Amino acid sequence: MPNRYLSCAWMLLLLASCGRTPETYVKFVNDPANGLTLQRNVGDVWYRAQLLPADYQILLSRSGDAGIGNVERDSLRAMYGSYYYVRFEVGSTQAEDGASELNLHYDATGNFMLVMGGDSLSAAFCQPIAGGRKGAVEYMMAFPKEKPRSENITLVYNNPAWNNPIQQFTFSDKNFDVTLF
Repeated sequence: MPNRYLSCAWMLLLLASCGRTPETYVKFVNDPANGLTLQRNVGDVWYRAQLLPADYQILLSRSGDAGIGNVERDSLRAMYGSYYYVRFEVGSTQAEDGASELNLHYDATGNFMLVMGGDSLSAAFCQPIAGGRKGAVEYMMAFPKEKPRSENITLVYNNPAWNNPIQQFTFSDKNFDVTLF
């Protein structure tokens, strides 16, 4: 009798874990409680870093359509899985329309580094994107996965043009392999 309850509980756990929809997955990734989105404020300046798993990138590339077969999924995971993807925003609560230095888009590649243990990675690309927030700029970055990850990683942001302190955002190792498929 106890084995029957144990097997039923195991089946319910499996069904619950396989029932993630694209909508619930996006909500999970965007929910700060899950550790993929980190934010901090320094005076009137706020910083937000978000680690985007490979499955999130796959979902974006397919315009939200999660209906793919195993072969295509594995191929896309191989393609997107060779980078760490990070979205980064910096903004000011005091910015006026068009008057803030935060509205300037420039090559910020050198302002970001990903640190893992004793290794540091430079961004393979750092692209400003239209975030749509007044007084803010947003960047999308990809850092190459040069070797297997075995610990937490830290995004380091340093903009010497502004007099703000260096910002560090540490993502826990448990958050890297959040999957949809």
